Amino acid sequence: MSTKQIRLLCLVNATDGIAAQLTVSINGIQKFSGLVNQTALAPGEVYDLPINLAQFSVVTIDQDADDITSLPNFNDLNEYSQYWTSGTNEFSATVTGGDVSISLMQADYNGFWYGTPLTWQQRPQSEHADWTGIYCASQPLWNGTANPSIFTYPPDPAQGPCSILVKGAQTVVYQIGLTKNNYYVA
Repeated sequence: MSTKQIRLLCLVNATDGIAAQLTVSINGIQKFSGLVNQTALAPGEVYDLPINLAQFSVVTIDQDADDITSLPNFNDLNEYSQYWTSGTNEFSATVTGGDVSISLMQADYNGFWYGTPLTWQQRPQSEHADWTGIYCASQPLWNGTANPSIFTYPPDPAQGPCSILVKGAQTVVYQIGLTKNNYYVA
């Protein structure tokens, strides 16, 4: 098992105009608790592509992930062209002192198929050059209740990764499918 970095790209509307408090847990283990700075864009607003990290308050956390121990079979891809770990991971976020949208969640150390014919490309563990989206794998629950007016699962893969709004004093919980770590020793 290896450690992947996960980064959350957050848009923040802090009550005091400076920062809101965000707490993030994965599988019941707290991974981050701290301030996320006010952003120029409000939660849920459309951000510029290609992604410019300066638009967001960025939170980086570490998470254990299964390793790919042999070259994967092309047929093992999920609908997002990724290789999941077995099962899913419960992600939860709580915010106080403002509203936050987790506009994009990404993980590093991701391999991919490319070219014609398709060939497996693996990135060395020392590189963080290839960040890919982590997708919501279940209907989010805000304080234990689904709210389809905010988010309806499943999202359309053509729309890209989901954006999850968390209003002040709310906790949102949902499952994420974390890609396997593509670093392995043959």
